[in-house]
Amino acid sequence: PPPSSVSLAVWPMDLRRWLHSCCCCGTTGLGLRTDLEIFVLSVHDRDVHAGSGSEATLAEEEDVQQSSAWGLVAWLVGTRAKSGAASAPSKGGLCTQSLLYALRGRNAAQAMTFPELLSTMRRVVLDNGFPASVVTLRSSWDAAGAGPALRVAQALPHASCLECPPRALLVGICYKELPEWRLAGSWNDVYDLRSWLISELEWPEGAFRLLTDDGRGHGPPTRQSMLQHLHWLFEEEDAHRAGGGSCVLLHFCGHGHIGQIFPSDWLSEGAIEGSAFAQIVASHLRVETTLTCIFDCCESSTLFQEELPHELQLCEAGDR
Repeated sequence: PPPSSVSLAVWPMDLRRWLHSCCCCGTTGLGLRTDLEIFVLSVHDRDVHAGSGSEATLAEEEDVQQSSAWGLVAWLVGTRAKSGAASAPSKGGLCTQSLLYALRGRNAAQAMTFPELLSTMRRVVLDNGFPASVVTLRSSWDAAGAGPALRVAQALPHASCLECPPRALLVGICYKELPEWRLAGSWNDVYDLRSWLISELEWPEGAFRLLTDDGRGHGPPTRQSMLQHLHWLFEEEDAHRAGGGSCVLLHFCGHGHIGQIFPSDWLSEGAIEGSAFAQIVASHLRVETTLTCIFDCCESSTLFQEELPHELQLCEAGDR
């Protein structure tokens, strides 16, 4: 834990500087520098969908609210969807909703370590009937290693801890034009996470770009739009973002496959390869900026698998 003379409010930035001083500058995977600060969180269920499709999300259309076990996670969280009827409980993927449940309570992210976070998320998915679910954190630094304990606030910092404004790209795709691929919870995930970031971490309203196929975001979640907004996530044309510590967040809720995610127009334009993300990150991510990714899609743990050297995983066999 941080020494008593250092407040939790400033600990993430101090810890970042300490870790940078201990890192050698090299490259890994597709040219990602080893001194970059990257965290990739995912939950996937090994018993769901042998091939294509998403997690065991709320894809079934018949009586979704009553029949889907995934909905139970969101009911447990107690958040409310920002779309649809005001009385409808929020529903979504296990990664987003178990994360929000784990971080309930004031200053939870500041106090919790990554092993504690994954353990809590794992208990949530077990309690809701998914014993084969795997909770994974991939990172550029060892989240469970020696040295000062890395806390969740390193990946999800309060706005007051940042020297430059944060940015977040939240993508929620329900594939409403593709009946066989249709999901019912992806929009809720991005609205729930956005609300949590604003209310708990005080991220400013202008920090967000939402790409959803409900017509309410900043644009459709097409392949071209997603790639364009990925560049927006890292651009530095805003003078307030030049030269200082910050955080950028990528949140994707939809369908995925091994090393791929599927935009809304994937049938005509194709999937987005994880290697494309890595190349953008390698080209644009500054040392002073933390990148956090939250993937709510099938085979989500394969994204950045080759690029990041450290893995913390909780599954049936326990920690590894």
